[in-house]
Amino acid sequence: MACRESGAPRVIILGAGVNGCSVARELVLNGVSTWVIDANDIGFGASSKSSRLIHGGLRYLEYGEFRLVQESLEERGRLRRLAPHFVRPLRLFIPVKSRLSGLAASALRFMGATRLGFMKNLTRKFRRARGLWLVDLGLAFYDWFAAGPEFPKHTVHELGAPGTPEIDSHRCRWLAAYSDAQMWGTERFCVALLDDARSVARERSLDFRVVTHADVSWDAGTLVITAGQATGSTDSMTAFRVRPELLVNATGAWGDRTLAGLNIPSPPLFGGTKGSHFLTWNRRLASALRGQGVYAEANDGRLVFLLPHGEAVLVGTTDERFDGPPEEAVASDAEIDYLIGMVNRLMPQVALTRDDIAMHYSGVRPLPRAEGTTASVSRDHAVVPAREDGTTVLTLVGGKLTTSRAFGESVADEVLRRLGAVRTADTRERVVPGNADYPRDVGTLERRIATLVERSGLTLQSAREVWTLFGTESERVLSECGLDDCTAERAEVIEGTAIPTSVVRWIVRNEWVATLEDLVERRLMLVFGRQLSQETLESVARCLVAEEKLADDDVERAIAATNARLLAYYGRHVTTALAEV
Repeated sequence: MACRESGAPRVIILGAGVNGCSVARELVLNGVSTWVIDANDIGFGASSKSSRLIHGGLRYLEYGEFRLVQESLEERGRLRRLAPHFVRPLRLFIPVKSRLSGLAASALRFMGATRLGFMKNLTRKFRRARGLWLVDLGLAFYDWFAAGPEFPKHTVHELGAPGTPEIDSHRCRWLAAYSDAQMWGTERFCVALLDDARSVARERSLDFRVVTHADVSWDAGTLVITAGQATGSTDSMTAFRVRPELLVNATGAWGDRTLAGLNIPSPPLFGGTKGSHFLTWNRRLASALRGQGVYAEANDGRLVFLLPHGEAVLVGTTDERFDGPPEEAVASDAEIDYLIGMVNRLMPQVALTRDDIAMHYSGVRPLPRAEGTTASVSRDHAVVPAREDGTTVLTLVGGKLTTSRAFGESVADEVLRRLGAVRTADTRERVVPGNADYPRDVGTLERRIATLVERSGLTLQSAREVWTLFGTESERVLSECGLDDCTAERAEVIEGTAIPTSVVRWIVRNEWVATLEDLVERRLMLVFGRQLSQETLESVARCLVAEEKLADDDVERAIAATNARLLAYYGRHVTTALAEV
């Protein structure tokens, strides 16, 4: 194993989730050399395991977290403007059965009773489904906080009104509709943030690096970063010894474990909860949603989403205390049955079964350690400082996808202050790569994709796949792949997909890919696809071989390991021949 001293970056960020990526982007924009280190992959944890909603936190109003709601709604609008390729508006419907119920329970939540252990029994006693008056009032506040024309205001509909989801009449009499948004690919969003940081670093000659599948440790006041863990071969490992001025612990739900692993004294900071989801291609369910979302309250008071996910439907989430290693979180049979039961109570005509579940996933929220119900734990964010061997360590606690840019900005302000540096730039109006000059309507978008077809010789489906991955960066990527001169023989695709092989190889070269799982789960997001076969995995693995990221002799082992992981953590059975899931 090679080991070498390295010129120290001023800041090292541990954790390449959306918060860590946001902090890195802010710091590089302000002239700070920064490394991002992760024990796994970019977006490996909660960033890729959420409901993928960009929202203001409607239920946070009940807990009096008005500042968080306002910040979330501001960031929701900002993300829609600056990242339209990733963020799409979504209309959600809340089923409501009565007019007045839930007022007492809501009042107790507002006064903080659910965050006090001894008040749990009282809040359970007053538990009632939220009634129309309460929901209408909450949505009116939500509209007021949003205070902008980008998202339509809330409306109330009689059950069965044209264009509304098909909810069982025994479950509700009205549907209260409001607006939020979805981020279809948080995994790709994280990569885009790091790509932006890298571009700025190149322009300003800053030392910016992303090192994944790495281990870190302290040694006599020096941070030792051992890269190459993903290969399992010590021959390919490299150890860097660096002494940063400041360390940011952005490892999310791993935060306490990260501090313990570095021998940094700290009280327990995290009390994460597990959230599980499943994806189904059930056509009756997709038809019943009519391209919109449902935000429903279960009998136990838990709130569950039914969300469109392309042609599929994403259902979640659960909210259970979880104390194990976050990477071992898996959707349990009980959680999946619970979510299926919720769907069938809302829409009995769908008759969803376990056979309809295409895949599932589970992640651990990086919530602060707190008493009370899991739902009542604040989703706000905070920074906790510590010192180790003369180095300041800032641990990021809490936070969520919607407010990741704002969290990154506040953390960067703290870092700059401690470095004695002055902020010179911000990301408040900075477009995310892939979103510059983004088409404003479907017609313009289709013309952009048609232009890709004309210039590259790709099929229409391949051009759509490339656009999905890169947005307005598609032309540049295809040019760098040599697919900008209608040379049809270069348009070989990955088996079972329309993704050009040359594009996958470009991703391996340019997007910090180390393993087959990195590609299947996060860069290409094939785990969410309707088709996933052994032939597909073989084709993707060959791209890694071609880019010298995987030895030819290791292809079978890599495919076997990916199969085992897909089954264990996603419930995904890979077929032996191309077939629909």
